[in-house]
Formats: sequence, C-alpha cells, structure tokens
Amino acid sequence: MTRFVVPAWYRGLGWILAPLLELAGSRRTGPWTASACAPTWIHAASLGELKGALRLLEALPPTHPVFLTSSTVAGLDLLKRQHPQHPSSLLPLDSSSVVAKFLDAIHPSSAVFFESEAWPCLLARLR
Repeated sequence: MTRFVVPAWYRGLGWILAPLLELAGSRRTGPWTASACAPTWIHAASLGELKGALRLLEALPPTHPVFLTSSTVAGLDLLKRQHPQHPSSLLPLDSSSVVAKFLDAIHPSSAVFFESEAWPCLLARLR
C-alpha cells in the first residue's frame, strides 16, 4: 500500500490557519454534531457537482444515514433547502487537527466525492 504523505509546508499552513479561522468563527472548523450512526459522507464541491450528489441521494433508501458537505456556501444552502432531514456542513478546512475533529464527530462508514480536489490532510486521514 502506498502511503500518502502530507508535505511539511502544508501541515504548517494548517497549524497557522486553523486557530485563526476558529477565532473568526469559521464554519469550516466546526463544531460538528456527533453522529449516532456511521453515515455515508457525500461531498459535492459546488452547484454543478450537486446534481450528481442529489441524484445519488434520490437512489438511496430514505432511512440511509447521510452526511452532506459542499465547498461553497451556495451549495450548502441548496443541500439544506432540498434535504433538510440530513445533516450538512461546509467542507472542513484541510488541516490535520480540523479533519480529525470532523471525522471523529461524524464517523463516516464511506465517502463519496463529486469532483476530485486536493485535500492532502483529509486523504491521508481517510486512508
């Protein structure tokens, strides 16, 4: 198995940004409500990718636990309007500490990403 290595400069950037964003009250640093079950985490980067995510949601049984994220506020607003029954948030900041808090809170059983973006800390943790 290939190990995914997060560059030191990127980790350092997260150590600086995470506390600053937390102080500013950014929604990308939490808090997240702890999940009682292991949901499928579905992420759609923006409005275009939400089309695929919404189709997937339609195909899942209504009782299937899901946690939704989007990279944009517009995407998150759409998710909340169309699927208020599912918890949702902005994609967490890609720093080791924030990603750990996010994953510890929601405990996803699986993850589906609509659009591949570079999130070194998140990918390393999900590995």
